[in-house]
Amino acid sequence: MVVTDKKYIIKKIALLSHYETLSYIRRLEKMGFFSTWDELKLSEVTKIKADAYTGATKTAKAVEKNLYFLAENGIKKLPKR
Repeated sequence: MVVTDKKYIIKKIALLSHYETLSYIRRLEKMGFFSTWDELKLSEVTKIKADAYTGATKTAKAVEKNLYFLAENGIKKLPKR
């Protein structure tokens, strides 16, 4: 889940479900993985690569893939101001 403010700046990224161990998710949290994109505009999401995190699993890659999808496709469907 990606939470943004009204200006489409990312405020939080959270997992709704996953198949990872709790210790791995906690390690990602400690490493700052989920906060990597905090305070970025949706249009800036693709500037960050999750590959920098060793042991990147399907979950970490899925988070990155979904953020990229949102940046590339979701922006087109945002309400006009």
